This record gives sequence, structure tokens and C-alpha cells, in this order.
Amino acid sequence: SCRRTGYSLETANACLLSHLPKPVDLLLLELFSTAGLKANFYDNTLTKQFERLLRKALTQGGQQPAVASIQVMQALEGAQARKLPFHMTAEDMLGSVTQYYDVPTVSLRNALWQDLDDSVHPRSAVLTAAAAAGHVAARAPPSAGWKEMLGANGDELTLQGHRMVADAVLWLLHQAVLDVVMHPLSAAEVGQPAVLPPPQMPGNFQEEHVMSCSL
Repeated sequence: SCRRTGYSLETANACLLSHLPKPVDLLLLELFSTAGLKANFYDNTLTKQFERLLRKALTQGGQQPAVASIQVMQALEGAQARKLPFHMTAEDMLGSVTQYYDVPTVSLRNALWQDLDDSVHPRSAVLTAAAAAGHVAARAPPSAGWKEMLGANGDELTLQGHRMVADAVLWLLHQAVLDVVMHPLSAAEVGQPAVLPPPQMPGNFQEEHVMSCSL
């Protein structure tokens, strides 16, 4: 099941349970944030909201689905589409939360930052023309610029960007399957119920009551 994007964290937190089918085996939380690095790296509204959403996703009324976080951050800003510095996104703030809960993360920034830097790897006109004519794979080559992934304004995934994210998610699932095959869980591990640790931010528990959702 796929639910539309473009919601704020507040809305996603309120409507998560209402929009998900049951049971849920795998839950992918895709977060595209244009919020930059906060002055207070730890104690800020964005991070607290994300932790509450993640705690709710990990429990899902006792279902305990497998959860993965997909981080897609704004890499360009301004009319000139200036490339932001690597650390000037919210990804590291939110990444500290997923690491705390041992949730795997697919990071478009970490995977492609250097390869998509036009100043380092300018895309050749030959490849550009070949892709337009359908002579090469539709997925952009590693030398493609960020504009091809995030659009001219750098704030929305293009078709190529979605394909890149899909490739990364499939790679994550492939690695998870290989890990289970090579390192099978014991019977004790399989039967052990997952217990959430205390919130990373003191008192930042997920809401136990059903929140109002009008979507």
C-alpha cells in the first residue's frame, strides 16, 4: 500500500494508523524534508515529531512490522539552485533517531552525494542525448546532476529520483534477505517480543490515544 506524500510530520503522525492496511509486514517511511540543520541539533520540534512517528510505526498496535526509513533531503536551494553543503540538511538530526531505534535507513544523500556533483563528474552530452533517445537505461547514470534527481528547485523527486530511491530500497531488501540466509535467527530470537527502549528525548512518548485525522 502506498499513501500520498506531501504531508507534514504532524499530519503523518496523526493519520498513520488510519491510512495503513492491516496486517503490515514492511513499512517504509519516506521523508523528504526541506528543513535545514537546526541550531539546536537535539531538542527541536522536527526531531521530536519524527521520534513519535517512528515509535508509532514500530509498534502499530502490537503488529511490530519491519520498518525502514527513507531519507531524501533538499540538496539545492535558491533561484540559482545552489548546492547545499553536505551537513546542512536535517538528515543527521533525524538519522540519530533511527540509529537509536536500530532502524535501517536508505539515504539518497549518502549514496549519491559525490557522484551527483556536476563539478566533480559532469554528465556528458553523449549520455544525455542517448538517454533522451532511449538508447541507454532510463535510470540516470552516476554522473547525473542533482537537478535530474530533485528537479530544478531541488525540492521534489523527479521520475529519475524515484527510480534511484527504488533501486536503493531493493538493495536494502536484498541485503536483509542475504543476512537472514547467512545468519539465521535462533528460535529464541524469533520468539522474543520486541520492546521499545525509552524515548531518545525524555518524555517524548508516542500518543496512545487515537488522534483525529480528517484526510
